[in-house]
Amino acid sequence: KQWYQRRVAITAGVCQAFTFYASEDKLNNRGHGAGKHGVYAINEAACKIVRECTEPEGALVAGGVSQTPTYLTATDKEEVKDEVKKQLKVFKEQKVDLMIAEYYEHVEEAEWHVEAIKEYMPGTPICASLAI
Repeated sequence: KQWYQRRVAITAGVCQAFTFYASEDKLNNRGHGAGKHGVYAINEAACKIVRECTEPEGALVAGGVSQTPTYLTATDKEEVKDEVKKQLKVFKEQKVDLMIAEYYEHVEEAEWHVEAIKEYMPGTPICASLAI
């Protein structure tokens, strides 16, 4: 919370929830205990913390998605988008102000993730970046 409170004071009024690389498939394939909590609970906690710290200052809250292991193993676009939508559920419920799709090594995957955001959270502003 302290980090967010300081961050709000020095940013342009946008703070991102700490949800980087927290997809269900990623949490489950890393062999640590985070998977037992689930992507929803982890991302919900991150959203609540950032909202608590930014709301008094009127700052915006960004949710974030990033590349998923499913993209590398699946051949079906819809399977990949479904994995992203699992992450988006909490961001939609927590009413984040914008979405950041970040750190993609594959342009196609970034495109599919942006499509999933547009479908699941219509009208939500999206910022996307690649790791090139």
